Amino acid sequence: MPTRKKRAVTALELVVSRYPNTPAAELAREKIEELTGTSPAADHKQKRAGSRTWTDRTGKFQTEAAIVAYKTGWVKLKIKKGDTFITLPLKKLAKSDRDYVKQWLADKEKQRQR
Repeated sequence: MPTRKKRAVTALELVVSRYPNTPAAELAREKIEELTGTSPAADHKQKRAGSRTWTDRTGKFQTEAAIVAYKTGWVKLKIKKGDTFITLPLKKLAKSDRDYVKQWLADKEKQRQR
């Protein structure tokens, strides 16, 4: 990938990670997909790229983490700093995070079928 494209993708990934549940992040994801041919949400092998801000339903609590597992209504997250894991009930997360988990599961299923 040419240097300009790499810089653009890096800048767009920054927008996605800093403002994960915003229209700006959605536009950035679309542009990344256009430039690279892949979706950043579908790239589960890169732990840091999978890190995002997770918010509870009230909006009071947030943490930067990457999803690592899902099991019947519960999601397991790896906190960005350190090797700490937390497991949360899906119903306690904000709607945007629940939607993200659904997309993550769909992408994971697509990868498994390949």
